[in-house]
Amino acid sequence: MNVEFVEIIGINVPVFLGGVFVSFLIFSFFLYFTFKKRIKTFVIFDLSVLLFFAGMVFSRLLSVIDRWSVYSEYNWAFLPVRDTGEEIFFERVLPWEVINILDGNLILWLVPIGILIGGLLVYLSSNRKIDLAFFTDSIILAVIPVQLVLSFTAILLELYYGNDSGGLDLYIDQIGEHRLNIPLIEIGAFVIGAMFIIAIYFLKSRKGLVTALYLIINGILGTLLFSNSSFVNNRELHLLISGGIIIWGIVTAVFAVIKKSEKRVNNKVSTEKTTLVEGNELIKQKVLTDIESERRGVFAVFRRIFRG
Repeated sequence: MNVEFVEIIGINVPVFLGGVFVSFLIFSFFLYFTFKKRIKTFVIFDLSVLLFFAGMVFSRLLSVIDRWSVYSEYNWAFLPVRDTGEEIFFERVLPWEVINILDGNLILWLVPIGILIGGLLVYLSSNRKIDLAFFTDSIILAVIPVQLVLSFTAILLELYYGNDSGGLDLYIDQIGEHRLNIPLIEIGAFVIGAMFIIAIYFLKSRKGLVTALYLIINGILGTLLFSNSSFVNNRELHLLISGGIIIWGIVTAVFAVIKKSEKRVNNKVSTEKTTLVEGNELIKQKVLTDIESERRGVFAVFRRIFRG
């Protein structure tokens, strides 16, 4: 992972965090666009901050797990100094160094997945007045530009390169010991998939299919591309994550189809009930009309008798 740093007020900051900040602004705008008719504006802003924070935490957590062999070698301590009686050392690493993203260890492609996981947690802790499938589909619409921005950031800064994968050699150019920048392939495949995702969303097809398709596409890309990247220390971990994302997408798609089928059946039953009620009303009206006709006929006979 080729991370460049820039010094800001004496602090070394990874350059890619600029792209992360831009992606947050874009995410907030698109989240407002998708939810403005259903959620109050100030709530949307709070939601965007919370979801993006969840994405960063998820990405950072897995980044640390992936490079735990590096972090485990640190001289961890709760105090920043060590006094031996002869010397004072300031070498110790404090526990919160694990969450310090300024060290440049952040797997960008996992940020959007973390945003979606954060959305599920927010939904489960809310009043659930909005349909879950609609909620996650709308979040995906805001996540797509985030993933594009992060991918372009990785391309411009040359963050990730692929290893020679042998039979699964998907990489075109070779730079030194590594292959073409991974996000360049990822972004091409993702753009094609994003077109289908957006089309499904605006065609208002089965709710939940947008989320399902997004997850399946990212799971496949994670399996074929990112698990073969040079920055990956624990390839099995990334394959496990990618497989879990694919399974999550398939389960979401199945539930979307089942829910659509149930809705179709309920609509059919409701229509039949309505038709039955209307039919009963017609029969009732006809019976009343016949009774009224017979009543008038009887009165007409009596009138003739009395007149005769």
